[in-house]
Amino acid sequence: MASLFLIFLPGSIFSQPVSWEGQASVWGTFNDTDSINTQLAARYITGLNISRNLGNSITTDAQITANAFAKGRFNYNDRFRATQDVSDVGLHRCYARLAMANVDLRVGLQRLNFGSAVLLRPLMWFDGLDPRDPTQFSEGVYGALLRVFFNNNGNLWFWGLYENDEVKGWEILPTEKQRVEWGGRIQYPVYNGELAFTYHRRTVDISGLFQPDPPLPPGPRTEQRYAFDMRWDIEIGFWSEIVIVDFDNDELPLNRWRRFINMGADYTIGIGNGIGVMGEYFEIGEPSDPFGGANPARFLAASLDYSLGIADIVKGVFYNDLERNESYSFLAWIHTLDNWQFSLNGFWNPPSSSLNYDSGSMLAGKGVRLSITFNH
Repeated sequence: MASLFLIFLPGSIFSQPVSWEGQASVWGTFNDTDSINTQLAARYITGLNISRNLGNSITTDAQITANAFAKGRFNYNDRFRATQDVSDVGLHRCYARLAMANVDLRVGLQRLNFGSAVLLRPLMWFDGLDPRDPTQFSEGVYGALLRVFFNNNGNLWFWGLYENDEVKGWEILPTEKQRVEWGGRIQYPVYNGELAFTYHRRTVDISGLFQPDPPLPPGPRTEQRYAFDMRWDIEIGFWSEIVIVDFDNDELPLNRWRRFINMGADYTIGIGNGIGVMGEYFEIGEPSDPFGGANPARFLAASLDYSLGIADIVKGVFYNDLERNESYSFLAWIHTLDNWQFSLNGFWNPPSSSLNYDSGSMLAGKGVRLSITFNH
């Protein structure tokens, strides 16, 4: 798939000045779950950025970056032993972009996200951004994105995605191979804020489901997503996101409807350098109809951050699972020195996590994480 997008990069782009950038990260995590666990990991993202100004407010650019990743996990009962080793090298971003005064077209492996929520995001459709990650790493998606901007700050988005057959965001089942998924979004300014409506449609791969006897009838199963979100900034910033997922579940052991709701606010308290405060309410449920009762899983989330100066930030991120009465705490000190960033984190979480971000992570239980990042 990557080679297909490389073919369509404009040949003239490669004759332009090229900048080489990269980010190297290493981190170690220690926690105290059933046995003492330690994880050592490293990631290097590097690649080329190419840009050309064509005049008349028209520019073209391209980005091609690779991601090399390796991690090893060790635990200790009566002795240390390796329990998991993972390594991978692949493309991180690979796209070409054409930008005009009111139109922006991007084709290739790219990051695609939107919405105002930060800590628990109903609109986390195409990425896996974790608000606790200082590098804000996320996989991309293959596709084309067209954005049209209007003079009143409104805008339209249209996208088509192809060959993204891994589970993304809140998805339960992957997209069927060699199927196009598509959607769009309209954002419209209203007073001191904006309203937005988003739609996405894809064909779901059900081959991984348990097959009853007799087997399920063959045929495509369609998933449609509808979202409404809004944000206002009046001294305090307010936002809300509502997502309804409609899944063609005919004869499948899955509910037809899923519903996500987020309401949040943020404010900077004028003490010292300013304390950034953010809070969100989030719920996810499977109602019998789009607006029916759902017995949802409900969460509260909050974050605090304070700048100690030019180089140092302290931050806390907190979650509470209201149904399980479980709390998650994450504290971080981040120090920046030229191209270097050092982050010391402490966490105090349940032994097993109900957060979507934590699948397969080392942030269960109580522990510490030290990370070092170098940007060039």
